[in-house]
Amino acid sequence: MKAKLILSTAILLIMGVFGFVWLYYFMPEQYFNLYPTIPSFYILILLGSYITLLIIKKKKSVIDFKIYAIIRAAKFVLCLAFVIVYFKAVNINNMAFGIVFMFFYVVYLILESWLFMKISKS
Repeated sequence: MKAKLILSTAILLIMGVFGFVWLYYFMPEQYFNLYPTIPSFYILILLGSYITLLIIKKKKSVIDFKIYAIIRAAKFVLCLAFVIVYFKAVNINNMAFGIVFMFFYVVYLILESWLFMKISKS
């Protein structure tokens, strides 16, 4: 299971580096200085969800959809709060930030669903 977490983390890191290179060198007018916070945020959320699911799996032998939905809703609220804080506090390149954040969110949901299926099967 740890291999799946490492793979998911590596995918987010590679995407983060690729996104940085793309924005910094090919679209410098869209680059924003807080770009590295996006991949870091998702890596921390991924680690937190993995640890949470493992703790729940140890306490209960089965992780049901209700628990998974609650965890996913909490992460959605965290993501929404992150975006709102950025828009209110920084207010620079909001469109670029929003697009990059949404892209990472979609990839993160795919990775999280994959991890959930692997944890549920074991």
